[in-house]
Amino acid sequence: MAAALPDDLTGRARIREAAFRLFAERGVDATSLRAIAEADKGKVYKLGHEYNSKMPLFGTRQFVMRIPGTPTGGPFGGNKIVWHDEFVSTEIGQVGTQFDGLGHIGVQIGADGERDHMVFYNGNVESDFATATGLTKLGIEKLHPIVARGILLDFAGSRGVESMNKGECASMDDVKAALKKQGMENFEFKEGDAILFRYGWDSHWDDPATFNDGQPGICMDVARWVAEEVKAGVTGGDTWAATDPVPYPDEPACAFCVHQYLQTRHGIVNQENMALKQLADDGVYVFTYLYSPVPITGAPATARVHLMRAMSDAIMIGIGTALADDPGLTCRLPGMETRSPVRAVLDRALRIPGDSRLVHSARATPLWVITSETAEAASAAKLGAAGAQVMRVAIDPGMPGLDLRAEVHALSEKGITRLMVEGGSRVASRLVADDLADEVWLLRGPNMVGADGVAALHGLPLTSVTHSKYYRVRASESLDKDTLTVYERA
Repeated sequence: MAAALPDDLTGRARIREAAFRLFAERGVDATSLRAIAEADKGKVYKLGHEYNSKMPLFGTRQFVMRIPGTPTGGPFGGNKIVWHDEFVSTEIGQVGTQFDGLGHIGVQIGADGERDHMVFYNGNVESDFATATGLTKLGIEKLHPIVARGILLDFAGSRGVESMNKGECASMDDVKAALKKQGMENFEFKEGDAILFRYGWDSHWDDPATFNDGQPGICMDVARWVAEEVKAGVTGGDTWAATDPVPYPDEPACAFCVHQYLQTRHGIVNQENMALKQLADDGVYVFTYLYSPVPITGAPATARVHLMRAMSDAIMIGIGTALADDPGLTCRLPGMETRSPVRAVLDRALRIPGDSRLVHSARATPLWVITSETAEAASAAKLGAAGAQVMRVAIDPGMPGLDLRAEVHALSEKGITRLMVEGGSRVASRLVADDLADEVWLLRGPNMVGADGVAALHGLPLTSVTHSKYYRVRASESLDKDTLTVYERA
């Protein structure tokens, strides 16, 4: 459904596509050509900060990076190649130097909690386009690489300070003062320009407590100038909101009002936590601004997996998957973190590392390690001391691993009735071969992995599910470019 919006909320959203018109599915136009013309000095600046776990993070956001094995793979082939992979767990669009698309900020215009009256850019309402598996509109993947003329407004420099104070806002007088000091009094701004604000706030980047405690920003008169007169395509700044002072001067109830005005009403995308001092130090105020948004079209499929986790009593993996991927196996959907199920690991010889993510989080989210009756008592004791529960079952005499039926039976005796098995391929193939899988959820991506990929079922063709008389298709759906097919017992 579409909500009826007051004129003061919709504004120009009714008549122009703003940033999406400028940067989505376009070829080379005047905005791009104007930008490219500024690339004439032969110098490149990286305007983003490094990503690491010590950088300032808003609220409860986290950044975790792990190398799954050192090395992750190899030696392989006659040339004995070895390699490293990386595993990153984070809100990939909202940590560090980050980019706000138009699905990020909205406004509640009805009673609190009414999704039909939570309005985003161009009149899109929460109930129509926001799902647990991703946004169906306004997704960042709709943006093509952005090529725009960048203009720096150095407010800290024009004020002669290292940094503006938190809660201060730069007015149009500051804009004029900055342009004068930069020798740009008669500069002509154009529609689609990227306007970047330097407050000097990134001088606190290595002090997260101070950096996160508040911030300077622009006053509403500057926001109106950006949107109505310049008709900018991008804003950016060296604070964690780029545009909003926190707290807003003389308006204690104002929470990111500039964000709502520029993004929700006018459709102007925004880049935050930028490293802009280098431009000011070199006196570079007009330049070619380039940014390529990360096109995460697989995010809906990932979200569906997390929803499946939340609906399960337990998740089970084999020790091979635990060693190769070092997974957390928790539900990371916003608002559903407490629904993370029991994590169960099949580990005949208790090889799971004590410093793995699973063991490290055992006290927060239950971890059951299923092992053989002959596994070392000392290893079991260490896991128990870390908060994990060790369960012993019989060894399958005909298989190198544990007795899978005994494992499933042990879990059922502990009240597990909905067991989700995420891997690896050996465990999955044994479940199918032993007739223990009630459903098979098959996620397919658009690209072929090739001969180096890992088969979904070890030692079994995928047709043992997809073309088996024992399974039938119960449901099928598209998750952006991925396809989910659910098979159930025939």
